[in-house]
Amino acid sequence: GNTVGSLRTIKAGPAEFEERLVLLDEEKMAFAYEILDCSKTPFPLSTYGSKCYVMQDGEGCSVTWTGWYDLVEGTADDAVPDFTGLYTGFINSAAEGL
Repeated sequence: GNTVGSLRTIKAGPAEFEERLVLLDEEKMAFAYEILDCSKTPFPLSTYGSKCYVMQDGEGCSVTWTGWYDLVEGTADDAVPDFTGLYTGFINSAAEGL
């Protein structure tokens, strides 16, 4: 759905988990979501949330996507997922669909 509180199921390889939309501001072109149960994700996270917003930039736009998370206790620093790469891939895929 596209209303605050809506859930969507994400499939990442064999993993399947739910995200909840916690912010949707069409005027500011922004949305935010949280993962409900990080133990179901392929990542060593105990919490995760993210915000994405789009800003007009001349004849185009720029996208900023940020995330915040807590690692499962005892997770090595080098086990942190490459969220920057994931966000970039999501943005590029969306741009190709325009």
